[in-house]
Amino acid sequence: MRDHSRRHGRVPVAFEVTYSTPGAFLVAYTSNLSKGGVFLDTPKPLPVGTAVKLSFSAPSAPEPIVVDAVVAWIRDTPTPEGHPSGMGLRFDQLEERYGAVIDRLVAGFAGLRILVVAADPAARALLGRYLRSIIAAQVIEAIDAETAATAIEGHVDLCVLDFDDGDDAKRTIASSLNAPEPVPLIALVSSDADRDRALALGVDEAVLSPPAFNVLQAAVIRCVAKPAAVR
Repeated sequence: MRDHSRRHGRVPVAFEVTYSTPGAFLVAYTSNLSKGGVFLDTPKPLPVGTAVKLSFSAPSAPEPIVVDAVVAWIRDTPTPEGHPSGMGLRFDQLEERYGAVIDRLVAGFAGLRILVVAADPAARALLGRYLRSIIAAQVIEAIDAETAATAIEGHVDLCVLDFDDGDDAKRTIASSLNAPEPVPLIALVSSDADRDRALALGVDEAVLSPPAFNVLQAAVIRCVAKPAAVR
């Protein structure tokens, strides 16, 4: 790999990026890492041009994946749509020796567990079709907050909920955020005002309902590929 720190005349900053599940790491790899870059959510992005060393870890991975990178662009403040502040990092192609690590994870990947919470059966059916087309997943359906809470206790990787369900939606958000490992949340909203309310309650993404396939796809990838921790 090239020595970015020498090229930019800076001492690299080191980050350890940890994913909660092998599936989350694989989604990140497919959507970001294999394309030569990654976005790190942080309220204090580094200046453009800063050299960075990243170490990516995931459960069951035999070794971390280490790569040199450079800050290519930054987002100083969150957007009205809920996209967080942070920095986009660019790096060279990953070393070939990491191919075996990725292959082992792919071989053992059984798919994500995605919870869909909506009172309307037509909405649940549409979301289920979309989600199975976006990513290999087991889709679990819930009609209310109580059923959703039970599913969350059993572990899910992502929750997609209809914000128009009112109190049930708010209680599902609370259950997801209070889980031992908080569950990423996508809320389907009917207005910009509802988007703001959903984001204020702690959802990761809020998209207009019914969602366009490409919009939901982008939101799912952003949520699932988001690291559990960056240190």
